[in-house]
Amino acid sequence: MTDVARASGGLAPVVDPRLHLSEPARGAPDSDGLRLLMLALAVVCLFHGGLLPFTHGNTYDAFIHMFFGDSYHRSWFDVWEPRWYTGFATTSYPPGTHMAIGALQYVMPLRAAFVVTMLAGLILLTIGVYRYALIWVEPRAAGYAAISLALSSSISETVHLFGQLPTIFSLGVFLNGLPSVYGWIVGERWRDFLTAVLFACATTAAHYVTTLFGSVLFILPLAPLALRVVAELNAEKTRKQRLQSLFWAFSRGIFLAVFMIGSIVITVLPYWIWSINDPITQVPIPHGSRENFLEKPQLGLIFFVLPWGIALFALPYVFVTSLRTRMFPLGLAVFLGFVLGTGGTTPLPRAMLRGAFDILTLDRFTFWATILNCPSWGECSKAFSTGARAMCFARRSAVAGTVRWSGAGFSGWSAPVSSSRSCPPSSRCSRDSWTPRRSCSSSKRTSMTAGAI
Repeated sequence: MTDVARASGGLAPVVDPRLHLSEPARGAPDSDGLRLLMLALAVVCLFHGGLLPFTHGNTYDAFIHMFFGDSYHRSWFDVWEPRWYTGFATTSYPPGTHMAIGALQYVMPLRAAFVVTMLAGLILLTIGVYRYALIWVEPRAAGYAAISLALSSSISETVHLFGQLPTIFSLGVFLNGLPSVYGWIVGERWRDFLTAVLFACATTAAHYVTTLFGSVLFILPLAPLALRVVAELNAEKTRKQRLQSLFWAFSRGIFLAVFMIGSIVITVLPYWIWSINDPITQVPIPHGSRENFLEKPQLGLIFFVLPWGIALFALPYVFVTSLRTRMFPLGLAVFLGFVLGTGGTTPLPRAMLRGAFDILTLDRFTFWATILNCPSWGECSKAFSTGARAMCFARRSAVAGTVRWSGAGFSGWSAPVSSSRSCPPSSRCSRDSWTPRRSCSSSKRTSMTAGAI
């Protein structure tokens, strides 16, 4: 039974169904955020879905993934593909998205199957960003985060230039499972535990690099936030009870990590068996993302500047704001992804990644950092829109007030003149004052005119 919420009498645990949300999100209505999420999904379907049939053929990786998908479609359980490189094992690459393409080929052509799978990955990613952002910010800001994803240059480059289907699809699955990780640590719900383990398996099947390296950037920031929330929920208890609650929350995190790692190992086991029996002995393949961007600025433009886009100008705001709020772990993850994405420009990525530096394409860290930046960008957009609406309302109020003041002033100035001309001598208008009495008919007309203005 969880310490953070119990039923009266202690017979059964009562867990807030919105416990996986951030504290601001728990008390805020979902309608604003859901409307913005629907808008983001519409942008994804209309913009990216409309471009994909025309752009996927010119991307770097699309035909490679279609080749793997066609291989599974031709022979679902035969992992040996003889049509390329004199034959190779398809277990050398994660099979999740390729199997999806192969399954869709039963109802549509190969290229259409690729487009549909990519679009499904984009929809999953948009929903995942919204749900992940809800852990940090309120629904309206999370909706803006989803819109920022749909309009981001990193998504456009990854989808329409690189054609990296597994990267998009796996991250979409991964982000949709992270609220369950947070919910298990905070609320001790077994449903969240099982969901988190299953999503870890599905992510690894789509692309194991997302699980192995992305977990450092996406899951680790949730740990201090979850522990902080547990401490806040038990703030009224004694010191000993608070420490016990933190200990059990930390233990739940370790318990989940063990099972997630076990599920990842089982999922990726065929690849490891293949790599042991047929080890890669070739030299590292050069890649532009590992170069020094100061010496080769054209590569820096492709692998660093274009993915960040205008979000690059908001990074100072993100870093400064995160230092003063509960989003500090997320800001630290964005900074780490930013540094690793600089490639060979600084010695830090090689020092941190060591041997993996010559194997990985480091632009994926820049891509992940832009996704991690979405909640902060959504919060910034919400603050900007709120300020713009407040300024617009203030301007309208000022204009309306000026009109009312000038109309009332003009009516008050004209009323004595009209009353002096229209009121008969027997009327009770005050001739000694510029303000007519209420009993005067001209006074009534004046007040009605001022009220109408």
